[in-house]
Amino acid sequence: MTVRTVDVRDLTAATEEAVHEHIAKANEDLAAGEYADAILYCYNLVEQLLKAVLRERGVEFKASQGDIRTLYNMVASELGLNPGEDTIERPLRPILEGLQKLVSGILTGRMLVPSQASTSSPL
Repeated sequence: MTVRTVDVRDLTAATEEAVHEHIAKANEDLAAGEYADAILYCYNLVEQLLKAVLRERGVEFKASQGDIRTLYNMVASELGLNPGEDTIERPLRPILEGLQKLVSGILTGRMLVPSQASTSSPL
């Protein structure tokens, strides 16, 4: 079994090209039945996109922060997108709740992936 690693410097840049690369690799893994690797690509993609939003908004976070639930909560708070807030229109609440569930699902899937695996493809 090959152990994959992530260069910490790669955790700071999410480009459109890298996003497309992660999606393509996840699709390749899904087609090959490599579901654990596909989950890792999805997890890393969401992590990097959340970090990009936080960086763009000037919100400080630990560069090593990798818990997408925490990152998502930071983004939701920064953008005022917590479904429980009184300022959120009622029709938008199920969508935001769905996003929270999606993030939790990806996190749960990532936690089920064997600890020896991580991605080698940076964003």
